[in-house]
Amino acid sequence: YNGTPLEQMTWRTIETAPKDGTEILAWCHDRAVVTFWGEDMLKDDDTSAWILSYDGADPLWHNQPTHWMPLPEAPNALKG
Repeated sequence: YNGTPLEQMTWRTIETAPKDGTEILAWCHDRAVVTFWGEDMLKDDDTSAWILSYDGADPLWHNQPTHWMPLPEAPNALKG
């Protein structure tokens, strides 16, 4: 995402989130999670859904994200 740091750290409605596999920070019910939109990712199903990034398998069925923002840049020491 290109924008100022303040613009990057602003919550936006989930309808505007990228659906191209980009990981985002999403607000789900009462917490923030890292997620991405998965197309046809579920076994034996062609359903698409927001998928938790930590394991790449758990769809967010019960707590659908309502807002999102881009992930922040990695700290300078961790950049490859």
